[in-house]
Amino acid sequence: MVNVFHLNEPNAFTFEFNFSGKGSTSRGEYALHLHDKTEILVLTDGECEFFVDGKRYSLKPGDALVIKPNVLHHCVLPAGRLFEFICCWVDCDSPLFQPLLHLPSPLVKSGDGQAEVLACAEYFAFGYKEDKPLKTYSFILRLLSALAERGEGQDDCGEVSFLRESRLLTDILTDVNLNYAEISSVKQLAGRHFVSAATLGRMFSACLCTTPGVYLETRRLAAARTFLSEGASVSEAAEKAGFSDRSNFIRLFKARFSCTPGEYKKNYQAY
Repeated sequence: MVNVFHLNEPNAFTFEFNFSGKGSTSRGEYALHLHDKTEILVLTDGECEFFVDGKRYSLKPGDALVIKPNVLHHCVLPAGRLFEFICCWVDCDSPLFQPLLHLPSPLVKSGDGQAEVLACAEYFAFGYKEDKPLKTYSFILRLLSALAERGEGQDDCGEVSFLRESRLLTDILTDVNLNYAEISSVKQLAGRHFVSAATLGRMFSACLCTTPGVYLETRRLAAARTFLSEGASVSEAAEKAGFSDRSNFIRLFKARFSCTPGEYKKNYQAY
């Protein structure tokens, strides 16, 4: 169940949060995805690895991830191991959250602030009361303060260790992230890096738990959504993101985001 806390004044924002509960997984993979909101994830028990924008981050209890809007990421959890986490999504331009968007790394190691971070996470998991907005607001501020304070002094400790065996995949991901609009197919992407499409598929499957086609499509759709939010028309967003067929773009966008590009643009402007 997702709880929603909305503050109207003085700095309007919507703060959604969801507690995973303690559970385990047999396969242990959360598929590659993205959000149009800033995501704050705090691991409260167990351990896991997150892949964010092509880098791997290892989390332990009390560690947090701050993932910016429209950034591709997925999670890998040890098969059969217990885990739990709090996931929060923020949809706002409030100055309260701006420091988190400028941290040098998505990963905030809790360090000596583990108790504070976990206390805040515990409140959102078990102590939240809809009729106590001031208390909820105070815990939001405590969490933001703890993350910003510890994150500002940390370097980006993300590893490309899953790419150590092949610097090639690093180059391919960089190519897709920068040139998604001009890459028309997986075959073309493979050709740009002098490998076969089959080899490219095996690399993506082993390292990113997805396919080159899905990664390229998701990256394009993320870009298109950003263009729409910046005021581009549906046709402009499709063209800038590399979709030559407007109808196909609309179909893929709706399948991914559960609304058409036009509906997304209208709702974003209304917000």
